[in-house]
Amino acid sequence: PLWLKPFSSVKKSALLRTSEVAPMTVGSRRRPGACVLFFVALAVGAYLFPQVWRRGSSNAALEGAESQDKGQGHQGTLPAFKLGPIKNLKALSSAEAALLEDGKLVLRQEEDPTRGKGLAVRDMAATPDDVMEELIDFKGYQKKVSMCSKCTVYDQQKLKKGLEKVKVEMSSTIIPGFSFNCYFDHTIDKKGHSMIWSLDYDKRSDVDDIQGMWYVEKHPTKDGWSRVYYQIDMRLKYRIPSMLYRALSKSSLTSAVSWVKDHSEKRATR
Repeated sequence: PLWLKPFSSVKKSALLRTSEVAPMTVGSRRRPGACVLFFVALAVGAYLFPQVWRRGSSNAALEGAESQDKGQGHQGTLPAFKLGPIKNLKALSSAEAALLEDGKLVLRQEEDPTRGKGLAVRDMAATPDDVMEELIDFKGYQKKVSMCSKCTVYDQQKLKKGLEKVKVEMSSTIIPGFSFNCYFDHTIDKKGHSMIWSLDYDKRSDVDDIQGMWYVEKHPTKDGWSRVYYQIDMRLKYRIPSMLYRALSKSSLTSAVSWVKDHSEKRATR
């Protein structure tokens, strides 16, 4: 498999792809892509292992406390998403519309060697309210999200126009002793069925930057259904091959939309 090959052995054609991204699909009956996500995470972990290995010593704990005081070191290196609906979104092609009608995922990815960015679209047999309830159920993330070993809300406040801000600490354990820890700042528009999130830049996370956005609209033809859009844009602190960025963004989009679909549809049948 590709993730086992030395990066130098990968053909240039695998790295230098056209910026035109063909839609990619995931069968609707498959479980969340935990296996794919595991191997992608393992590949990234193996690449970064010497640099971010956590030993759990008292010195490491002290260093972690000091780094928290310094924060992330910037206030965002990637452009922030805005609450939905998504502006200037390219209309679905006939092929993409057919995939959605067939119960499959539409995936668009951008080719950029410095980041992983993409959009996933999927139809779900649940109302927009059902989907939003699952998205903002942060206390349930540890049970619902693959590899999530911790999810703790540490700040919550009401904003103007009915919006809400929720800050969450999340950890993802890849293999025993090796994990990524991030602090996320969510802005929720429950009525508008949208949520955007970024890092909490006042705290230190194990990635350089991440931006994310969910938007849920009523299905155009099916009563009681939703069409869900999920966008991510991520950049790690260390350089990785562009193929890994592409694989990482693909697995993140696929896995997230899968668990949201599963749990939203279960909620809809209660």
